[in-house]
Amino acid sequence: MEEIWVEKYRPRKLDDVVGQDEIIERLKAYVKTKNVPHLMFAGPAGTGKTTSAIALAKELFGDTWKQNFNELNASVTPDTPILIKRKDKLELITFGKLADEHFEKDLKYAFPDDLDILSLGKDLKVKFLKVKNISRHKCDKIAKIRFEGGEVKTTLSHSVIVLGETGDLVEKKVSELSKEDMLISFKGEIEGNFQDLDMKEFSPKEFFETHGKVVRNPTVKKILDKIKIDEDIAWLFGTFLAEGCAHLGKTSGAVIFTYGYPQEIDVMERASGIISNLGFSTHNHTIKSGFSGKESGVQLTVCSTQLARFFRRYFYNGGKTAEFKKMPDFIFNLPIELRFSFLKGYAGDAWGKWDEYLRYSSKSRETLMDLTWLGRLSGLDTSFFDKEARIIWKKPTFSYIKDELIIAAPFIDFLEKITDKIDFNWRYMLRHQLYWKKSKRIRKELMAEIIAKIERLDLTKDDKKHLEKLKIIVNSNLYFVKIRDIKIEDYDGYVYDVAVPGSEMFFGGAAPVLLHNSDERGINIIRGKIKDFAR
Repeated sequence: MEEIWVEKYRPRKLDDVVGQDEIIERLKAYVKTKNVPHLMFAGPAGTGKTTSAIALAKELFGDTWKQNFNELNASVTPDTPILIKRKDKLELITFGKLADEHFEKDLKYAFPDDLDILSLGKDLKVKFLKVKNISRHKCDKIAKIRFEGGEVKTTLSHSVIVLGETGDLVEKKVSELSKEDMLISFKGEIEGNFQDLDMKEFSPKEFFETHGKVVRNPTVKKILDKIKIDEDIAWLFGTFLAEGCAHLGKTSGAVIFTYGYPQEIDVMERASGIISNLGFSTHNHTIKSGFSGKESGVQLTVCSTQLARFFRRYFYNGGKTAEFKKMPDFIFNLPIELRFSFLKGYAGDAWGKWDEYLRYSSKSRETLMDLTWLGRLSGLDTSFFDKEARIIWKKPTFSYIKDELIIAAPFIDFLEKITDKIDFNWRYMLRHQLYWKKSKRIRKELMAEIIAKIERLDLTKDDKKHLEKLKIIVNSNLYFVKIRDIKIEDYDGYVYDVAVPGSEMFFGGAAPVLLHNSDERGINIIRGKIKDFAR
């Protein structure tokens, strides 16, 4: 990749820096004496703060300057999904797409208006918080972290949020992570602000002029002003994502659904009835496969330019084939029961049974990530894999699901600390949790039962405070997932981050995990990261 202009022509030496003569002369004196005091570079963007610091480091340390220079830029790759809210509408978007909307030329920061991101409040409740800015920089190495149910790619200096020894949420640098660590995810019920779909922009011309006369277009049978999404329409949209395609010609368009024959005749008939209720006519025919000549499928066709335009706009990302399909943003804004109807329609691309276990397959990674996030926002346990996404409900066939589990260590440490005051056998209650398969996690339900017993005891003020902290974790929507693998990969391009004042955290990844934001300018950074680096 060609070096961007601002980096290619960035001054390499202090003599090359212009416009800061007095400051540069002072820095040269520090280089000459090899005695540099604590320095703070202040000023607006573009005045040479970073450039002067890098030039100073190069002149002090020569070729080893990078080992003696710590630039606090910690970010994730542009394909990382995040959930944002704009104008009260939820939208799952990648950092790269968000950056394309806001960055100009070679700027490092963008300051969007009216942008919130899914984050975590001090009360450990998952909520949307305001974004102060979006930042970006270039890097040459990233870490690809695979965890239970998903993956995320970050710079090595980025931090994730983990559970500390006493039950606090703390940041941990990616370069220091191991498979012994667990990341924080969530499952909750977060609904958007839904409105009817406006269909006017997709309308074909109802009249045209010929031979000096205005005549009605004979190919247009029905035009919709809007669509109100109910359970049937949500289900139809799901079945289109699984089984549909949209064709657009120069003057006309059609929507085609393809179902298995004869096992999905009832599905085809339901889809036909829903479309008929919208006012469009349909026709169907069976299709044959391979050399056998057997009728193996049935196609349902709707001749409507308006519907074809609508589906092409909302259900595809650039291309026209299955690998370019995506879940429309408006699905995230539906009530949860309508999201379920959508997912049931999309089950045409899945194996399994609703309310038990479903494995959705797709050529589109974007669709699989959309499904994973949609499920998490709708109270479902979902996981993302390279070629499929899964939903698991708690049934006798499954010993546990991930969202029930929390890290055991901070809870066990507390129980050990107050064990002399406990009048029941807590070790016996946890025997299966701690020793079966050498688990490092315990079920929330069981820990809540133990906490209820402990609350009746005569504890010190500090112990009560500690117990309350642990209780908040048990009662939260958070749960903990194991790291499966960490790989370091070469990288050449931008990486991105957001600043979230008041939280310093946001959810991101193919499945959501809690990440630390890198607007690292507070006193805690001076006390922690900078002092540690200086040592």
